[in-house]
Amino acid sequence: MRLPQTLFTLSVAATLSGCIPRQDATTNAKAALNSAVPAAVPTAAPVEEPNPMASFARMTSGRWQTAVVGGMNTFDTWQWGPSQHSIRVMTEGTGGDGKFWTEMRIFYWHPAHKKIHLLGFSPFARGISDGTITFDGETASGVFDIYQTGGRRSMALRWKFNGLDKYNDTLLEATGAGFEPLAAWDRIRSTGPRITPPPSHPTTSESPPQPSQALTPLKTLLGHTWEAQLSNLGAWSGLDTSTKYTIQSTFHWIASADLVYVRTIALRNSEAPLHLLDSYLYHHTGTNTLRCLALSSRGSVYEGNVNVSDNPTTLQLNLDGYEGEHTSKYIMHLDIEKDGSLHSRLWSLTGAQRTILLDAFYKK
Repeated sequence: MRLPQTLFTLSVAATLSGCIPRQDATTNAKAALNSAVPAAVPTAAPVEEPNPMASFARMTSGRWQTAVVGGMNTFDTWQWGPSQHSIRVMTEGTGGDGKFWTEMRIFYWHPAHKKIHLLGFSPFARGISDGTITFDGETASGVFDIYQTGGRRSMALRWKFNGLDKYNDTLLEATGAGFEPLAAWDRIRSTGPRITPPPSHPTTSESPPQPSQALTPLKTLLGHTWEAQLSNLGAWSGLDTSTKYTIQSTFHWIASADLVYVRTIALRNSEAPLHLLDSYLYHHTGTNTLRCLALSSRGSVYEGNVNVSDNPTTLQLNLDGYEGEHTSKYIMHLDIEKDGSLHSRLWSLTGAQRTILLDAFYKK
């Protein structure tokens, strides 16, 4: 049995991802802090295929400024996820009311659905967008549902590029006669000095924002980097399996979008850190559930619900893992111990049978 890369790296964080070769393992928990994860069995190298995310490469240079519309002034910054299997865009600036505005959208290739998915987080009515997008030369089109506090809306997007440094972004909404334009923006690439947006929380005597009640179970994890020294990471990582590496997962709270973003990396002495995993933890407005999406450097996708047990210091992640042509199920427990360490246990599921894959402690 192979241990998925994401699931391993997420024990450091709070979500799952990639796909490292895995094998059955039973590890003494307290010894796991300084011991190695069981060595993975190398697998045959996959056949190289064109990256379905390649069309997004044109977006990553500089930032995209949006002309002031209705008092709203924002810019977009695009950044690749692990191994360019995903990309996220952060929109920052001021809304029509003059207040700080942040939203995020993630675009990623789903290996099971064979489509580029989008997942978006907006501060307006706690909007959660979920859909797909397709590129066709100098245009792109997508359809998605947006779940807001007022209900679900069926939306579409159209991008039309005008050269390398400009495109028109049109938002449409479903009506009885199909999709009708709702709003449109011209986005222009800028490489000049970045205009610093206003602070994300009040600078007066008002209290700074706090995570919503839905994210309260994650509060202990926020603003910290959880770290472990581990070796035998497996052939998936491209690292020397006989050497110990520092695995770090940092939890960022994006206040305006009420979103937790987790970045997991492996430090490699004098070499650049290896970006292993991006994970997103959020409250889904439509289903009223705490959700997890994890995207790995091997292109694997892990998604599912995050549940709080009777013990408020314990989280359980129930995840479906899409690893190439294979789909697997996993359960992860994250416990904050009395000494402040993060105790992570991971099981694979085959029917009603659980197989322990990881039992380890991480410190901040």
